[in-house]
Amino acid sequence: IYFKVIKGDSLVNVAWSRKWDGDTTTLYVTPKYDDQIGVAKIKIYSENQPKNYKTITVNLKAPTIKISKSSASINLFDSFKLSATTSASDMDISWTSSNAGIAEVDSYGNVTGMNPGTATITAELREHYYDDEILAKATCKVTVKDKYYGVGDVWTVPGQFSLSFDEALGIKVI
Repeated sequence: IYFKVIKGDSLVNVAWSRKWDGDTTTLYVTPKYDDQIGVAKIKIYSENQPKNYKTITVNLKAPTIKISKSSASINLFDSFKLSATTSASDMDISWTSSNAGIAEVDSYGNVTGMNPGTATITAELREHYYDDEILAKATCKVTVKDKYYGVGDVWTVPGQFSLSFDEALGIKVI
């Protein structure tokens, strides 16, 4: 199957993918730019018979992506999972952190607090087939807090050291 997307008198370079289930081919078409949104015609034809085509009229809509949280607060070394939903079928979602030293995110949306501070986690809807363009994105502001444990006059920070208050010495490192 070959196709052309035409808006007005111009060919439109859209993001696309297709899925074949053995009997039917499903074509997913997503506009890349704002001027591609709206009514367009798709001409579908075979390689052997380009003059024998079918035309369908479609309403191309801008792709959207939504993230499960717009903000989150976690303790140091804790983790949580973000999820993203998109209006564009069969497109890839990439996850990035504005500061991986504060909050890391993996390719599945799992976020881990690495150091106290604030980072922005971004989910991007990408068109990977040709030019890796970002079609839409959503963000979550993550605040990582220090995690201190205290019992009486003994305070510890996981993975660091313990402090105990001693009247004669002031502060003693254990």
